[in-house]
Amino acid sequence: MKPELAELDPKHVMPDEEAPDSVPVPHALVPHLGETAILLDIDGTLLDLMPTPREVWVPPGLSETLNKLTERTSGALAMVSGRSLNDIDLIFAPDVFRAVAGHGAEMRLSVDNEADDMHAPPLDKELKRRLAAIAKLSPGILLEDKGYSLALHYRLAPHAEKAIYESVSLIRADLPNAPIEVLPGKFVCEIKHSGFTKATGVRELMKHAPFKGRRPIFIGDDVTDETVFAIMPDMNGLLIRADLPNAPIEVLPGKFVCEIKHSGFTKATGVRELMKHAPFKGRRPIFIGDDVTDETVFAIMPDMNGLAFSVGRRAIGVNGHFDAPSDVRAFLARLLDPR
Repeated sequence: MKPELAELDPKHVMPDEEAPDSVPVPHALVPHLGETAILLDIDGTLLDLMPTPREVWVPPGLSETLNKLTERTSGALAMVSGRSLNDIDLIFAPDVFRAVAGHGAEMRLSVDNEADDMHAPPLDKELKRRLAAIAKLSPGILLEDKGYSLALHYRLAPHAEKAIYESVSLIRADLPNAPIEVLPGKFVCEIKHSGFTKATGVRELMKHAPFKGRRPIFIGDDVTDETVFAIMPDMNGLLIRADLPNAPIEVLPGKFVCEIKHSGFTKATGVRELMKHAPFKGRRPIFIGDDVTDETVFAIMPDMNGLAFSVGRRAIGVNGHFDAPSDVRAFLARLLDPR
């Protein structure tokens, strides 16, 4: 069953067997692409996660969608990724896209340039040597040296997660003053210089043409995207998935993660507050989430005349369902043709 846009009623909750294959975009939510900047995380958002970083692939139709969106936004489409620019280019070849890469360490403002200098310092050689030795803890731990950071991928060795983080913590304890930061991701532990993030990269990107003066839309899926989620309200931007940090404690079970946080706030309290302020005030929200931690937001969408869609697992009380990140790509494609 694929309901037409006019039939998307937030009071109507679809049973599992009626869940659509892809989610139509309500006409009122389609932005004016001439005034929009589209910012996209890659792994787990645009592209499905694979056992190793080298195995990701661009599915049929995505290249055409991205190029048309680039054209319709006059070039204001960029990848925002932890991957290096070189990696991004290899994945999307022969297409070349503007990008914030390496968690903000690299940037490309023009498709005619290889990179714009972001002055990201390389990691100390001795530090990298010690971190690289962690890969010997178990077969299946893959090492990726980006120069300015070092990543330990363990999707093929998930049992090694605790040992990896314990080893990294011991090295950091030996170097309390080292200007480094540990980024936990989906089956990856990345160590980089502090001082730059995806958010610092996006802020810089949005100062330059063709992004300057546009309203950004950012779509991301990982812990490393939260810095960008946090700055979207400052830019009158739109985001999918938002967390709030800070404030006696609560345990959140997630996908291969156990998170302990202060009680007193949830994603739902954050969304309620967000919707009180411009540019969100008075608008009809769509929330798309995939995890147990998103259920508080699913629950409040009817109060706001909103629509809720789950990703991956079929959650209770939602209006529709994305099967996978490929459906996020379908969402983007429908931005081009909202009929």
